[in-house]
Amino acid sequence: MTILLIISALVQLIYWYYYFKALSDHISPTRPSDRQPTEAVSVVICAKNAGHLLQRNLPTVLDQAYPQYTVHIADDHSTDDTLEILRKIDNEKGNLFVHEVKQNNRGKRQALWEGIVKSRHQWVILTDSDCHPQSSQWIGTMMGARTAPEHKLILGYSPYRAHNSLVSWWSHFEAWMTALLYLSFALKGRPYMGVGRNMCYDKGLLSKAYLDRYQHLASGDDDLTVMQMATPENTTICIDPASYVYTEAEPTWRRYIQQKRRHYTTANSYKPSTILLLSGHSLSQICFYVLFLGSLFNGLALVGWTAYILRMLCLAPIVNKLCRRLGTQFHPLLFPIFDLALAVYYVVFSFSVLFPKKKEW
Repeated sequence: MTILLIISALVQLIYWYYYFKALSDHISPTRPSDRQPTEAVSVVICAKNAGHLLQRNLPTVLDQAYPQYTVHIADDHSTDDTLEILRKIDNEKGNLFVHEVKQNNRGKRQALWEGIVKSRHQWVILTDSDCHPQSSQWIGTMMGARTAPEHKLILGYSPYRAHNSLVSWWSHFEAWMTALLYLSFALKGRPYMGVGRNMCYDKGLLSKAYLDRYQHLASGDDDLTVMQMATPENTTICIDPASYVYTEAEPTWRRYIQQKRRHYTTANSYKPSTILLLSGHSLSQICFYVLFLGSLFNGLALVGWTAYILRMLCLAPIVNKLCRRLGTQFHPLLFPIFDLALAVYYVVFSFSVLFPKKKEW
């Protein structure tokens, strides 16, 4: 037991010091004023019965300090007052366009494809109706993250707002942890996913076949598409606070669990190398806590507590730095509690792949 406990702790430290530390040390590029990005950009938002969300969040998307951009709403057969609300939204710049999706397919992929095809510019930034940018510099900051001509895909960060509820605090932490994985893996040349709430790419990378390939899954329009078109050379990240896009967490545990079950249906579709790396992280997390708790009841409490304390001391500098870099709303001192809960989370939701949900929008 002692040897396995040490091995699982060492595996965890490898992930934190090889992958996550690279993210904590990453410096967002700053461009001189005469080299600011000027490529025209289309913001694409897929919406279904999201009138009240667009009424609240769309003004922040329309109010961007960027020289040339348009906003395209792909309305996927909404039955509420979405279209009426969109007609009433102030469109002073004349850059808001609405497209009514032609095919009424299940899932979001058809709306996403039609929205991107109808968008006016070669570069697209994706976000959702329930999201709002941190600042008016969102588009400029995302586009400014391109430090090489071959960069055609920029992965951004989209945290959840944490309010006075346990589910929102957990959602905030879990989204932070997910971001550590996909952003740090991308930095290390292993991009495998992004979040459709905040990503940017040259639409020349996208093929309709990428979306159609996984029509049988309830989700994955964003991460599985990134998996297919991302390479170590064409992918970069943006973690400048001005580029953050915030969203609200699910209000109840029931809706949160439904959301996560849907998202986890994509797990088996990742590349084998990605599955192996992600499994190594989650399994080492689970094993560490199972062995640590087991040591407390098997006469090895001193060994268990020593391993636990040393692991936390080793993680503390990186956790503190990543909390600052990614603007977390939880204090680093709460990390040990969330870290234990994360092991439980991995166990619970690993079984969700056995109970796939129907394709839903």
